[in-house]
Amino acid sequence: HVVWSVRRRRGPRLGGRSVSTLGLSLFFFAAVAVVVLLLLPRGAAPLSVMTTTPTTTTPPLTLGVVADVQHADKEDLPDEGERCLFYRSAVEKLARCVSVFGEAQVSGVLNLGDTIDGNVDDETTAADLERVAAQFDRIAPCYHVVGNHCLSVDRGVLQRRLKMAAPYYAVDLSETWRLVVCDTNDLGLGWAPGTPERDAAEAYLLANPLDRERPQMTPWNGGVGSDQLAWLRSELASASASASASA
Repeated sequence: HVVWSVRRRRGPRLGGRSVSTLGLSLFFFAAVAVVVLLLLPRGAAPLSVMTTTPTTTTPPLTLGVVADVQHADKEDLPDEGERCLFYRSAVEKLARCVSVFGEAQVSGVLNLGDTIDGNVDDETTAADLERVAAQFDRIAPCYHVVGNHCLSVDRGVLQRRLKMAAPYYAVDLSETWRLVVCDTNDLGLGWAPGTPERDAAEAYLLANPLDRERPQMTPWNGGVGSDQLAWLRSELASASASASASA
């Protein structure tokens, strides 16, 4: 868990890439992404707590960030040598994290996805989601990202329980900051056979097969569809126009 302070910066920076290039890089990105993104190390201890160094000035905006809770009522799983997936205890650590966020009086909480791991059947998986969602209910506002493991439950069930109006969205955090959240499972093999989202993913994977040059082309990754990409372009254009007007 990370409590981090955001300071105002004029205008979005995209590392010099055009929007069209950004769209291509997003297509088969990792399962969880946001336009403003904090990456946690792959080998980091699960759900450890860090805080920013206290300062004498109050930041204009403070967010609590959590990722990959992946709670499930099942046995822990050793993975990749010394790593271990602590499925059951994850929800207890999340509870402590939420308490830290509450004490810090954060402006909001950003959950970067993979909220649950998935379980043996729909009923058990739904119960896993309920336990995690109950912790997020303790603090508001919460901004959730859809991860591939989240789709162990139906999208509608997930969005209703996490109080998500849509799988991708934008929200004004303050007068000067807007959070833009993408759904990088908009296309993927997680959709039912015969759906446009799955057909597009299958066609893309066929044209771009998994190999040493394209290690991201795995069945569990996903992509951004044309409607979402058009929406993202619109959001970025709006941000650019707003930054130019205030400069």
